Amino acid sequence: ISKRFFDLHEYQSKDIMRKFNVRVQKGEIALDAATAGKVAEKLDPAGGLILKAQIHAGGRGKGTLSSGLKGGVKICKTPKEVEDFTK
Repeated sequence: ISKRFFDLHEYQSKDIMRKFNVRVQKGEIALDAATAGKVAEKLDPAGGLILKAQIHAGGRGKGTLSSGLKGGVKICKTPKEVEDFTK
């Protein structure tokens, strides 16, 4: 019996859900700091700008970025802070 595992990043899952009109948080993937800052500028920072690392490591909590971000999630207040944490 063969088994298949569906291994998606969170952003990929959200893209699929959007196609079926499921409401998900706003956001976009950014592959560099400048793009992350531009994406953050489009969003309302009132509730915080959530920066999330997308890694396949058995859970986001296992990730550590070179910026010192541990656990892969950071709540930022400004687009500049988002850009700085993604460098």
